[in-house]
Amino acid sequence: VLGIMWVIIQPIATCLVFTIVFGYFVRVDSGDIPYPVFVFSGLLLWQFFSRNLGEGTGSLVANSAFINKVYFPRMGIPLIGLLSSTIDFLLALVVLFVMMILFGVAFQGQTIFAPLIIFVTFCLTYAGALIFAPLNAIYRDVGMAIGYGTTFLMYLSPVIYPVSFLPEQYQWLFDFNPIATLLDWMRWALIGTDLPSSRAFVVLGVTVFICLGIGRAVFRKLEPSIVDRI
Repeated sequence: VLGIMWVIIQPIATCLVFTIVFGYFVRVDSGDIPYPVFVFSGLLLWQFFSRNLGEGTGSLVANSAFINKVYFPRMGIPLIGLLSSTIDFLLALVVLFVMMILFGVAFQGQTIFAPLIIFVTFCLTYAGALIFAPLNAIYRDVGMAIGYGTTFLMYLSPVIYPVSFLPEQYQWLFDFNPIATLLDWMRWALIGTDLPSSRAFVVLGVTVFICLGIGRAVFRKLEPSIVDRI
């Protein structure tokens, strides 16, 4: 009934819950940025990442009818969900801009880097889908594990809290979390928070390239087994 409205209902509802729990009860300090805007800007990219990884992992099983009947480049199957979620992300981004206007948060000139950040996130999740999609086609437990894993990873990444929320001696650990780098990079582009360190960008770039290489190798290795096991 609601159709495309679910694209924005999900992040808004999640943002409302986090704002009540962490913004008003726990009172997480988000600096000069109102907490609802801060958490929503992180949720957008996080849900883009988690949805891409989840749908990409299950893409081969979901499209088994096509795989068993028609031959075509199967490495393109995980891209289907990734492309649709990119459109959903852009629609939800409009909601963030409305929130920024309502809370008086200034628009940033570096917003022009947002497409680059989306592309890097897209590449990282596609690499993950290439690794886990064929594994999930053979072992269905992989899809379940990805669901639990992404939930665990969310709390290890600065989605609902800033990096400064942790003691200073531990903040460097986020440099080795590519998701944390993407989140802080996107917040820098949209709402003007601090830019991640150069070390964090190096780790992110190396991670994306290595994962793409591993993903392609794993997919090619397991592709002959997919039709028999799917």
